[in-house]
Amino acid sequence: MSPFPRDLTGTLAFQSDARSPLNPNGSIKLSTIDLSSGRVSSLNLAGDWNDEQPRWSPHGQRIAFKSSRSGSYNLYVMNADGTDVRRLTDHAGNDRLPDWKPR
Repeated sequence: MSPFPRDLTGTLAFQSDARSPLNPNGSIKLSTIDLSSGRVSSLNLAGDWNDEQPRWSPHGQRIAFKSSRSGSYNLYVMNADGTDVRRLTDHAGNDRLPDWKPR
């Protein structure tokens, strides 16, 4: 029995502070879940920093998020599979609430 209604499709990005061998301190990390199968994929578990507030790009191939990996919170973007992480902002202030501008 699936934990989701049968007609759900797509992928949901979410944040979690679940502890695991790869995340022993319970840092906030990003994951995705396939809504048709319930399969969870973790994104960027390495490091003792927080990755938060995932936002899908309009075409669904990139995820914007905020992260404390540089000390303060800066905005980042990555591929939907967690690869090619790139920092977008770089200063001592804390940046929040990433979003995508429609074309």
